[in-house]
This record gives sequence, C-alpha cells and structure tokens, in this order.
Amino acid sequence: SLQLMVLFSVISWAWNMFVFLVLVGLLIRLWSTLRRKTNKRTVLGIFHPYCNDGGGGERVLWRLVESLKKKKKDKIDIVIYTGDNVSGESIINTAKERFGIIVPKDTRFVFLKSRVLVEKRLWPRFTMLGQSLGSIILGLEALFRECPDVYLDTMGFAFTFPIFSLLGGSVIGCYVHYPTISDDMLQNVSSGANSVNNSKAIANSTTKTKLKLIYYRFFAILYRLVGSFASLVMVNSTWTKNHIVSVWNRKSSDTYLVYPPVDCHGLTELPFHPRKPIVLSIGQYRKEKDHMLQLDAFYDLLKKLPEKKSREVSLVMIGSVRQHKKGDTRRVERLRARAIELGIQSQVNVVVNATGTEVKNLLSQAQVGIHTMKDEHFGISVVELMAAGLVPIAHDSAGPKYDIVRPLDGKQTGFLAQNVQEFSQAMEFLFTHPEETEKIRQNARDSVARFSDEEFARICIEYLE
Repeated sequence: SLQLMVLFSVISWAWNMFVFLVLVGLLIRLWSTLRRKTNKRTVLGIFHPYCNDGGGGERVLWRLVESLKKKKKDKIDIVIYTGDNVSGESIINTAKERFGIIVPKDTRFVFLKSRVLVEKRLWPRFTMLGQSLGSIILGLEALFRECPDVYLDTMGFAFTFPIFSLLGGSVIGCYVHYPTISDDMLQNVSSGANSVNNSKAIANSTTKTKLKLIYYRFFAILYRLVGSFASLVMVNSTWTKNHIVSVWNRKSSDTYLVYPPVDCHGLTELPFHPRKPIVLSIGQYRKEKDHMLQLDAFYDLLKKLPEKKSREVSLVMIGSVRQHKKGDTRRVERLRARAIELGIQSQVNVVVNATGTEVKNLLSQAQVGIHTMKDEHFGISVVELMAAGLVPIAHDSAGPKYDIVRPLDGKQTGFLAQNVQEFSQAMEFLFTHPEETEKIRQNARDSVARFSDEEFARICIEYLE
C-alpha cells in the first residue's frame, strides 16, 4: 500500500543518512588521528569563545594558560578557540592590562567565524537548547581548524564534548563555572517563582509552567548525556559541585573543587587606614549582577544614617561592558538614570571599563564592598574586596555563602543579605560601628589565603597531569 511504501522510504532514508554520518565520522576520526601524529608535543585546546571579555572567567583562563606554560613549557602547545573579532596580540594585551597576567606569546589562537550561533540574542526562545545546538556547530568548526590531544572547555559549552571525543579522539576535560541547567532552575519553574530564568508570564501560567518543565527536564537529560563524555571535571565552588554531581550523576569524589585564582598579593598589602566612607561594587554590568538592588539599598541607607554621615558616603560601581552586548550599555544608562530619579546622582559613580590601576586605587580607599548577584557561582570580586581590606556584603546564596563569606575560626568575615533592607542594614552597621568593623575587616583579609594563584595553579596542574 501507499502508506507502507512511504514508511519504507522514510526508514531507508534514515538508514542511509545514519550510514553516511557514521562514514563521515570515521573519516574525520582517521584524519584527526593522522594529523595528531605529526605533532610531537601535546596539544591542549581550550574552548573559550569570549576570551577577551575581561571577566572572572577570563582571569581563570589566562592564569591557567600561564601556569601550564611555566610547568610544561617544552611539552605542550596551547590553542585557544575564540570568536573574538580582534587580533591575538590585542587579546594578550587585554589580559595584561585587565589582570596583570603575561600570556605566553607562543599561545595560538583559532578564530571561529560561527560564534553568532551561541549568542543569546539569536535564541529569544528555547535559549539553552538553541545555544547548545549552536555550540555543536561552533565545536565542529573548532575541530576542523585544530584537533587537540586534550580538549578543555572553560565556558560551559558541554554539548561540544561528544564532537571532540567521538570525532576528534580527544580526551575531554572541563572547568565549570556555572551549570547550564541546575536543580534550582527546575525548582524555580516548578514552584512558579519569578526569577532570571522564569519570567512572570510563565510563572503566572499553569500551562506554560508545565510546558517549560517538560522542556527543562528534556534538556537536563541531554545535558547529563553530554556531560558523561568528560574524563576530568573541575568546578569552581561547592554550589557548582553539588549541582554538577546531581545533574550529571557523577560521583562527588570524581568532581574536583578548584577555587578560581585571585591575585591577593598586592591587595593584602593595602593599608586599612585612611579609608573613605565608600561602598564599592566590582562586577560586569550583566542583568544577573542586579546592580539596581545596590542602588536601591544605598538609597535606603542614606535615609537611615544621620544627616552629616549621609552626605559623606558614596557608592562606586566598577564594571566592564562587553563589546558584543548592547544590553550592558543600556543597563549602565538605566543605573545613571535611576540615580538621578532618586536624587542621589552626586553620591553615585557608575564607572565603565576601569583600568587595573583605577580599580586598585578605589580598593585602597573604600570601606565596604557590595555584591548582589543571586546564585553567584563563586564570586572572585568578593574575595578581592576582602583581600583589599573592605568588609563584604554579599548575596546570601551559592559561592559567597558556602565558600567565601564564612567564619574564620568562628570569627565573622562579612555579611550576607538578600534584599534592600538587609543590604542597607548591613551597610548602616558598618558605618556606625567602627570597632566591630575593624575586627571583621581583619578577619576577612586573613581568610583569603585559600584562594591564591599558587594554590589554583598547583591543583589544576595536578589534576590535568
């Protein structure tokens, strides 16, 4: 019958396509194996499509590259897969200016043309799945351009793992800053909570919530599957480790906690006095950083302080604006407009793309540090604030809660808060209780030794070997 003929044709087409893909895969695997034999040194390919962004993830990348080249200088070639539309020399200069890290000049860059496929703006709906599928194509481009012996993803593109493992024959490793999907995200959708990953339109609709749960659970299955290709999994915090162990169904003992490197040497030498009544924030101008919460909490603080003290304090926000993200610039404009609306613009300074020297200068002057991102995977800037002698007030979640702003031998190292009132109350306490503030400041600085560059390099090299 006609139906049987159609069914047979579909099955035949699917089989032929399967055979074709298998043959193509075998040819690619053979090509990559032969190509690898021509290189006597181990090629480490690091997948970091946004390596010129200047954030905490990039500092981890460049410190890792620097450390590996020092330890394995004549035994390893390092290749960075990036989609940045700048020269390798410019990227190296940015790393030096932003982080003070000297990236070895023999580091090679593979410039990818299809990075647009992982841009969030390209996937306004089904963003996680769209970006993940886009990363497969981006990964294929990277593999064809350079097939490494060891593939290390440092940006969370787990869907590239099967590409390099099955087609390239590479050993797969990753340093996870933040899981693409987590139990918290599933819980937010399931409970109908309005959050970064769950808009009001979905939270207020039972039907949309059910459909999104199906989508998230389906994606979680795929995420677990691709995650199984990783031989080495390093994570940056206890929060991230717990979620990766759960979502990827890994053994906790096979998932390694490696705190990101924080350059505290110069910061711990900054004197505690004299200091100005400045509240300092350091972080990229991204939506999830929630800078608006800082502004509203500061406004609330001014209403609580005595009139004279209220006129003296100021809020300084320092952050980078990503060149490929117009939303960052718009957020900066909204923050400045909000400060004018509240009538506190003379006491608020929103600084964009400050140099390392400017950042250090402000770190040496400010008394209080503020960090408002919920579920911050780690929080390098919080550690920097503590090392520089500022008392941190961070969001009561994830990295700051479980790894950073923790008691040192039972002594307080900072404050944790969740809303405008809690952040403003913590700031009020610090500006009105100088003796207690001094003790907390010393405890905070004493607690940062575990996040040093040296410790990061030692542990990373140990696991990669």
